[in-house]
Amino acid sequence: MPGKPNRFERLMPRGSLARHLLVRLMPAVLVLILMDVVVTWYFTGTMSVEEWLERDLFWAMLFSQLALLLVFGWVLITGIRSGLDSVNRLSHELSQRSIDDLQPLDTADLSSEIAPLITHINDLLKRLDDAVQAQRRFVGHAAHQLRTPLTGLKLECELMLAG
Repeated sequence: MPGKPNRFERLMPRGSLARHLLVRLMPAVLVLILMDVVVTWYFTGTMSVEEWLERDLFWAMLFSQLALLLVFGWVLITGIRSGLDSVNRLSHELSQRSIDDLQPLDTADLSSEIAPLITHINDLLKRLDDAVQAQRRFVGHAAHQLRTPLTGLKLECELMLAG
């Protein structure tokens, strides 16, 4: 079936944060691992283990592994931050809204993880807007219902004073 998603598509749907991180980070991680393997293979292939330990290359390799972990951590954090840009943009949009603005939030360019949340928030905003409109109609109707008898009483009082 052409419309049926494959296993990868079900695990990581288009627009999901996990897919974004995998696509953005995997090439960098593979390059770093490949560089580490090549450097380790080069050093261990050109000398014996005794020489390797004697020349303190063990410590050099250990420190290079730590440096690699730091670089990987930086790449990971950068990828996560870029994946959360839509959340930050949404947060900024919400902070700039006035208290009377009950318009639905923009759902364009959202990851699939946050889209259901925004849909539910938009539903909540719609129900809240409906409730506010119903309250305004009630207050307007009640004010009209109060003004009509008061106008009649005022008219009767004026007639009694005049007559």
